[in-house]
Amino acid sequence: MNDLFTELTTLTEDFSFDDNYLFHYTDADTFINKILKNRNFLFNAYKNVRDPFEYKKKSYILDSNRDPSPSCISLNKKITDFINNEIRTACFCLNYRHIKNNDIAMSRGFSKSRMWAACASQHSGVCLVFDKNRLIENVLQFSSPDTFCAKKVRYTNDIYLSHLKFDISAVFTSSEENISDAEIFKNYKKYFFIKDSDYEDADEFRIIFHDNSEKSVLLPYKDCLKAVIIGDNFNKNSFNAIKEAEAISEIQFFEYYFHDFIYKLRKIDF
Repeated sequence: MNDLFTELTTLTEDFSFDDNYLFHYTDADTFINKILKNRNFLFNAYKNVRDPFEYKKKSYILDSNRDPSPSCISLNKKITDFINNEIRTACFCLNYRHIKNNDIAMSRGFSKSRMWAACASQHSGVCLVFDKNRLIENVLQFSSPDTFCAKKVRYTNDIYLSHLKFDISAVFTSSEENISDAEIFKNYKKYFFIKDSDYEDADEFRIIFHDNSEKSVLLPYKDCLKAVIIGDNFNKNSFNAIKEAEAISEIQFFEYYFHDFIYKLRKIDF
């Protein structure tokens, strides 16, 4: 087994961090009782992303300065419903490729304070460490390459000028009931990979694909979940539940803890 601790914490010769890993923050209950117990990882419907700008986009067809007709309002709703309910996504953080603002500690994917606070229950949750290439390979086994994309999010202050306008005849295949997923994905950069600059510290990487099964998409993580980093406020009484899980032999565990005014990383053996 490679020395993952060294890979996660050491700079390369060009003063950057390895970009082979993706980091996903979540709460302790989700990790222990769903991810670890069931050995799979949820790809959520797009409607469950956190930013309303994304899941509430409506002006897909008409120029925003004109009054929309009832028919266009209906078509816009169908596109929005398609995106919200049939597009699946999972969001991750990246190591900042080069040191950000001369801050080595905050340039690492597992050391993002806002993510620990917002997504990992005030440091009482965990940060999952995935092998990026293996995770993408696993997802592609369950999705079509034509309606799949994995890409870093671009941040801008001009997102409200980037509403995507569609050619109705291209989006709706044979009637106004059937939407062409290929046309949606042809414009994926404007759809799924633009966020307000206020989110920039996340250094987000996103995986998306089309799935119309109307069921939760649970991907077996197999050999792509490499490590789990527990937060400084993680309830140590939960260690027994972790020890009882069959999957722990396949995963390395670390603790991200606060000591002498800085956060540090250390290995945990169960």
